[in-house]
This record gives sequence, C-alpha cells and structure tokens, in this order.
Amino acid sequence: DFLAFEDHSGQLHRIKMPMLRGLLRSTVTPKSFQSLKLVVLNACNSENAGFEFVLAGVPNVIAYRGKVRDSTAATFTQALYLSLACGRNVRDAFQSAKEAVSSSPTVDATEINQFLLLPEKGNHTDVLWDESHNPIGTSPEWPLSKDMRSLPPLAEDFLGRHIDTFQILEAITHRKRRLIILNGPDGSGKKQLALAVAHHLHLRRDENNFTGGIFFARKTCSGSLDSVVDAVCKSLSCAMAIPAELSTDGKIDALTEGLASRSGKTILILDSVPETEEVVSRFLSVLLEDIPDLSILITSRTAFQLPLDVSLQHYNVGPLNAGDSALLLIRHLKRKLLVGGQEMTLKELSQHPIVAGAQGSPMALIRAARKLSAAFPSNSAIDLDHYDVTLL
Repeated sequence: DFLAFEDHSGQLHRIKMPMLRGLLRSTVTPKSFQSLKLVVLNACNSENAGFEFVLAGVPNVIAYRGKVRDSTAATFTQALYLSLACGRNVRDAFQSAKEAVSSSPTVDATEINQFLLLPEKGNHTDVLWDESHNPIGTSPEWPLSKDMRSLPPLAEDFLGRHIDTFQILEAITHRKRRLIILNGPDGSGKKQLALAVAHHLHLRRDENNFTGGIFFARKTCSGSLDSVVDAVCKSLSCAMAIPAELSTDGKIDALTEGLASRSGKTILILDSVPETEEVVSRFLSVLLEDIPDLSILITSRTAFQLPLDVSLQHYNVGPLNAGDSALLLIRHLKRKLLVGGQEMTLKELSQHPIVAGAQGSPMALIRAARKLSAAFPSNSAIDLDHYDVTLL
C-alpha cells in the first residue's frame, strides 16, 4: 500500500501508491531518468510500486512480490551490490543475488521466487560500475566518524524493540524531550535499547542533525557523584580533553564548557544511573540548564523523579513478547529443539514453559540458552523430553 521513507530525523514517512504515482507523473520528464539506471525497492509487497517506476521510465527495477524475511533480503542485497560493484550488468547481478539466496544455509530458499526484475521483458544489460567509477584507494572519509568511538556495538541478536526504539526516537526528535529515563528490572535490555537509539541517530547525523555528537557513558552505577562524572568524562575523551587531576566540581565545569562549545544538538547517554536523587540531580541540573542543545538519555532500574525544570519523559522497558522471546532463545542456541521427537515450531516454543519461565527477560533467555547448551554439549538437536526445564 505504501513505501516507507525516513524524514530528516529518521522517523517514518509514508508515500502511498496514489501519491507516488502523482509525484512521478507530475515531476518526471523523458530526460529525468537518463542517469538513473536502477531502482531497488527493498520492501515487502513492492511489486506495484515497481511498476510505477517502470512506467516512469526507469530501465531496471528490483522489487519483491510478497513477504521476504529480513535475513533473506540482507543476503540478496549484499550479493546484488557486490556483483554490481564488480562490474557485472544488472541482469547477471540479479541472478547472482538469487543464487546466493538459494544456496544460503540460513535463509528460506523458497523465498527466491519473491524477487522481481522489472520490466520482465527488458534486456537489463546496463553496467552501473566499472573501474573508472571507484579507483582503488579513494574511499571517502566520513567527517563525523571520529565520535563513533564512544558507542559500544549493538548486540547482533537485538530484537523485539522496534516499537520502543521508534517511540523513544519520536520523544527525542519530534517531542523535543531533553531528559528521558528508561526504567526496568535488571536484564530487561535497557542498555541495548539505548544503544539502538544511539546508533540509529548517529548513522543519520549530518550538518543539520546531532552535529554535537552522541556519547555513551558506561558503568555509572556506582553510588557517588564522582563515579558518574568520571564515566561521562571518559565517554567524551574522544571529543575533549579533561584533566584527571581536576576536582569533581572542576570536571563538571570543564564538561559544561566543552559541551556548550560544540555546535549543534548533542546527546549524552548514561547507563545504569543510581536511583538516589542527590547523586545525580545536581550534575544533570547543571548540564541541562547551561547547555540548551543537550539531551540526556538515562537507563535505571526505577522511574525516579528529578527536581529539574526540563521536558522529562519516563519510559518503562517491558518484557519481550512470547514470539520474540522464542526467537531470541533460538538465535542463542543455534540448534533445533525437539519435543516428542519432532522439531518445535517457533509458535510451539513460544508457548513452552522454557520460554514462559523467562517472563520476557532477554537476560533470562540468554542464560537459559547457555544452560541448555551446557547440558547438551554436542551440536545435535536438543530433546526437551530429556531435560527438566525447572532447572532453568
């Protein structure tokens, strides 16, 4: 029904088919697409949108007939772009990408028929890249990449938090919340959710958005102001030098001055902040009151209040749903689970006591996977009929 784009802040912007058709017909002339040789619609059910681009004059359009899983789409697009970059024409690159899907051990090969190259009777012999397009040794450098060092990597198995991520991004970018507190029990995934927000925003930075930087302060859980300030100083070490011999007040002054001097909006993420108000309220008050372009994202076990006159929002990080819980367990096990000699489906696993007992806690599910792997050390399937799940 629509194509999903991003607005300037990375939020969802829908273009429905009638709007797409109108845009193409009202703005496209016969010369408009002379330099545009390929459109890839990396979206499920994008066949109708593909036909609109074909009618507008694009000679090569790749679309998906039905639903395609993310892992399958990733395998396809990686092979497609690699083949194109190696100088193959569109038709051959498309076939190579389909072969990559059919031969991959981690995707459903039946989805290969979902990929379309339009128009169906086109010759698709255009070569998009050759050696003249990408001389060896001329890889451009992203000027904002130096600040990426403060962000830990996002867990590869991060899942089930897309709505949470979207709502927090909306609070930061659209609702202009300057202080957001993610609260939830230990093991609920607060840190990973905060990192997902940070990486999303960092990858979309440009000269107009978050040019001040996005910084992540680790291990602020100690119950002293000194430890919180030191953690923030360490996270900003790639952007400013703060002498370690300064007093806590001196470090706060240096942080305030350094952050205030940065051009554009800055986001500071504090992980595992202690719940005691007197430990953090003074520090946060100074930063937020003296630096108008600063926003702070906090993770904490409880939804504590701070006596600050700023736009604040609490966000409770709840449990994963049963389906995502089962998927997380499978991803960590990387093995089949059997009951009654039959492989369990994802739906069956989501209703099994092994998943229900974790109560949607990502950490509990990861620990359960580790215990199962230890109980069945071989790489064969795990038969739950021969394991007391209450031990998890």
